[in-house]
Amino acid sequence: MNSKKLNIYVISLILIILDCAYAFISKTFFNGTSTFISLVCFLSFFLIYKDRKPLSKSGLLIYLFMSMGLLFAYRFDLKWSTIAVVRYLPLLTFFMMKRMDLERLCEKLIKSFYVLISLSLAIYFLNLIGVPVLNLGRTSWLQYTVINYGYLYVDSLTYLNKFTGFCVEPGYFGFLCICLLSLNEFDFKKKSTLVFALALLLSLSLEAYLLFIVGLLLYSASKGENIKKLFFYVFIAIFVLSLAGYFAMNYNGGNNIVNEKIFARLAFDESLGIVGNNRESVNAEAIIDSVFYTDRVWLGIGD
Repeated sequence: MNSKKLNIYVISLILIILDCAYAFISKTFFNGTSTFISLVCFLSFFLIYKDRKPLSKSGLLIYLFMSMGLLFAYRFDLKWSTIAVVRYLPLLTFFMMKRMDLERLCEKLIKSFYVLISLSLAIYFLNLIGVPVLNLGRTSWLQYTVINYGYLYVDSLTYLNKFTGFCVEPGYFGFLCICLLSLNEFDFKKKSTLVFALALLLSLSLEAYLLFIVGLLLYSASKGENIKKLFFYVFIAIFVLSLAGYFAMNYNGGNNIVNEKIFARLAFDESLGIVGNNRESVNAEAIIDSVFYTDRVWLGIGD
């Protein structure tokens, strides 16, 4: 694959990832821009990559599964369903790459996000110590209000004291960091891994913390790590979290950011399960109810 032509594919793929991660720059796209970028990414792959593998059945099934999720979310509306089908087309390209090319692509993605997240952290810490940084002013989009630093970093006024990087939601940003850590094989000897881990820690995202623990354990298990060693790490992690939770809940009567943003959200709630279960699950349950609790009997389609 020609490295210069590959950049078209990589840049469009990065823009798609940013869009999926609720990056603020993607919220300024005109209608249809995301779909156009997905098409550019998908078609450029076929134009520049001649030595590709046939699409596997597992790859096709994963694509259909992901697309069906959006089809349900959009309630099978023709316009949005078409967008949903196109949106995940670049996913198919991963299953048509040879391993060597896929590894090269992962390296490019890691390097690109290493630079982006490092710049975000730099602006964040400059703000933290009171050094003025030029910005594009306050901007609002739906329920989000941010101070925009050229799309490299957004200071979220919706999620105060949480590092959201260039995204509008700490949960989405945290999940992106976990994906990057997975691509880096949780190798903490690499500088990029340390940057992704620091960004994840500063996000104060309960969801991201839990997924990080699960992801690390699954990765270790997949590499054939000793089971006793894994359980030892789990025990240490639980002990450290319990100790941190004890101090957070008792320091200043629980009036501190660590307790308010993390441990207090783990408290049991009869309707939500846990207090932190307070955003996307509500929308998801409404969508599921609208599809299954209806007289339209076949996946919400037909009478």
